[in-house]
Amino acid sequence: MAAVTALRAGELAIAVQSDLAIDPVAEVAGRLHLTAPGIRFSTNAVPNAQDVRALVRAGTCELGFLETHPGTDVSDGLREIAVSTQETVLSIPVRLATDLPDPVPRAVVARLPMVVEASTFRRGRSIDGDLELTNVVVEVPDRLAVREMVGQGVGAALLPRSIAEQDSPASEVRSLLPPITRQTILVYRDGPLSPAGSAYIENVSTRHKPSTNSLPNGESVSGSNSMP
Repeated sequence: MAAVTALRAGELAIAVQSDLAIDPVAEVAGRLHLTAPGIRFSTNAVPNAQDVRALVRAGTCELGFLETHPGTDVSDGLREIAVSTQETVLSIPVRLATDLPDPVPRAVVARLPMVVEASTFRRGRSIDGDLELTNVVVEVPDRLAVREMVGQGVGAALLPRSIAEQDSPASEVRSLLPPITRQTILVYRDGPLSPAGSAYIENVSTRHKPSTNSLPNGESVSGSNSMP
């Protein structure tokens, strides 16, 4: 128990929304690992924000990384910290990118042959309000398969920019017009966190000081009546 409290041991489970780039999660985990190498991290990828919240509420995962929509009020008792803004871009095979403008109008994207991840795509569902894909040619089980299909020239895909840029030069990256940006947050239950969870939250708060105004003044991760 003393080793856990001193961050020499312990586990931290994080639920993540599978269609987001988890760079911010990995960055904080890496920084924490430098000072507490005994902590074991695990992630549980689920298709949507609702499933992330459910895992955290149930205690299956201590923290959750997900997309949030401004103006949406979710009354489930979870605490939130703003993490990052991610841009969704078009990753497209070079042969299909010929004559396409940059940025690409959403109306053009909607008609392109598209590769989608089956768990996160629902036919007839619009993306960011007014972008509905009408020419889905392949549905695959995970993001790695999406990227492989794009690399082989099967079709284009909508991906976080940090992911899409890893696949160049097999594919080109184009911005969208108007752009699609996604706000991401970290959620956790109100109440005491494990030492590893508290340390992780502290690292996120340090990394994103300008975005922590969701935490009332005077709160810290240690008090029972404050942010856990």
